[in-house]
Amino acid sequence: MRYQEWIELFGRTTEDPSIISKLAAMGLGKPPVIKKNRISADVEMPGLMLTFTAEALYPDLKEPVGEGTGVLTQLTISIGDPDRGIYQGQLPYDLKKTDSRKELQSRFGKPHESNETFFWDEWRFEDITLVVTFLEDWKGIELITLMSPGAAEV
Repeated sequence: MRYQEWIELFGRTTEDPSIISKLAAMGLGKPPVIKKNRISADVEMPGLMLTFTAEALYPDLKEPVGEGTGVLTQLTISIGDPDRGIYQGQLPYDLKKTDSRKELQSRFGKPHESNETFFWDEWRFEDITLVVTFLEDWKGIELITLMSPGAAEV
């Protein structure tokens, strides 16, 4: 499945028919239930991981939801970690697996946040937050994470 199909569902809950049907169509079963004392639950598939965040962190939800409901807030694309599977589709922002930190900082500007220990940079755009996790030499990409607006603060 293309990553864009999931991005379109950011902000929807695990009770949303679109989320339920997409997960079922992929053979992934029912949406995850967020356990007590947890803030998120993940759904993994080859090359992609969806993160659902506890609805309690989103008090402005328009629809009534039950306890344990998650909100789709994050998508992680694996392009350099064989243990997670390798995503084969087109990448967001015309990223390439071989892009270096220097190239992306030249393209996107200074990151909003960075982590030298875990090799990632974060850029916040109006409609999405982009986090790129680099290989340890900063000369290639391992993971691309896209987050809905506001999810980076949670």
